[in-house]
Amino acid sequence: MRSIATSSIRAAVLSLFVAAPAAAGDWTRTGLEGEIVTAIAVDPASSSTVWAGAQFSGIWKSMDGGRTWNRSSAGYTGDITSALLRDPARPGVLYAGSNSGVFKSTDSGASWSPANSGLPGLLVSALAMDPSNGSTLYVAVDDHASGGGVYRTSDGAATWQHRPLPVPSAPAGALAVRGSDVYAGWGNVLFRSGDGGANWTMPYPDVLRSGLETVAARPGRADVLVGTTQIGIHRGVSTPAPAWEASSLGLTTRRISVIAASPADPDALFTAGNGGGVFRSADGGRSWTALDAGLTNTDVAGLAPDSSGRRLYAATGDGVFSIDLDAPAPPPCGSATALCLTQGRFRVEVSWRVPGQGTSGVGTAIPITDDTGTFWFFTPNNLELMIKVLDARSFSGRFWVFFGALSDVEYTVVVTDTVTGAVKRYENPSGRLASVADTDAFSD
Repeated sequence: MRSIATSSIRAAVLSLFVAAPAAAGDWTRTGLEGEIVTAIAVDPASSSTVWAGAQFSGIWKSMDGGRTWNRSSAGYTGDITSALLRDPARPGVLYAGSNSGVFKSTDSGASWSPANSGLPGLLVSALAMDPSNGSTLYVAVDDHASGGGVYRTSDGAATWQHRPLPVPSAPAGALAVRGSDVYAGWGNVLFRSGDGGANWTMPYPDVLRSGLETVAARPGRADVLVGTTQIGIHRGVSTPAPAWEASSLGLTTRRISVIAASPADPDALFTAGNGGGVFRSADGGRSWTALDAGLTNTDVAGLAPDSSGRRLYAATGDGVFSIDLDAPAPPPCGSATALCLTQGRFRVEVSWRVPGQGTSGVGTAIPITDDTGTFWFFTPNNLELMIKVLDARSFSGRFWVFFGALSDVEYTVVVTDTVTGAVKRYENPSGRLASVADTDAFSD
């Protein structure tokens, strides 16, 4: 199966990496490529059942974790879906907020009906559900006739009642429910109601310097987190006195479009900014780390963790992505199985398989220079692959990947840009002895 005759190496067209499965812990595209996905929801009873709202093409449903999708839009007339909510206590009941109002489904999204009785406008800017009672929801619409633009239903969206904010008629931009408390973000002010929206107060005295895009009020926690258009995330705390605290440590974007908490752990949080990628917090939002490896579109409009807290789905400007949050972390640069090339920026790993013998494994890395290294598969005295990553930005604006094969076994080369999270995969099928020159591999 193997050859070490370097004179036999011949040039070959490199295998594109797009359809190959991602390495453990990386984001994987899970469908609707090319669609602008603006909302996403996961069935709390099954993490493999996912709904997504795509701009101008309606609502889609996957029952296999995103591998296949079917349109699920009968009766739905919205062009842009702003929210998707699944009633945790009533299987099959979903709500969608859109530019054509609120819609309800009682058959898991197979069909939808308008649910707008009592609403003066149909442009939904926010929709939130009481997690302890899925028949109670709050919606913000373009109400120009009277103040506030917040409405409440207690009968599963059969009728809506006005719960005006003590401000002019512009709608709230964000809503959240925790127990008996309802929170509404209006401009750069957060309001709270403890009686179903009949009365509203400002729980924190300061007005933030930027508009509120999203609100997260976690069960069992006293604080409230808000994402803003310009100043990142802030936490509203009550002790020693009500105040806002900056909560953006580790964020590289200050425009936040969504904050989502894991149902399995309220201190496990996820956030995203339009064009800024996804971030993860394990300490209730006090600090954040980037979660972008493999995410090729960072314009994220929605995040949906499953009920186990293991899988996270992202609605992006180019389809749906998912990530296994419990997957083992990739080996660090310079480990026994990973080369660390080009001033430590690129991690290179190789896995191999011999189907006829039923054997497989990972290559052992041997660094040579800052740009170049080799791998052996079977014995350390028999090299199988030489690879280099070159910085050609000064004249091409790209990083180049080259590798020469001394083996015709089946193997996969994975090159990860540890700065941007971009990943390239090159597949070599069994029986092919080939070299690859990819002069368009990575941009800065």
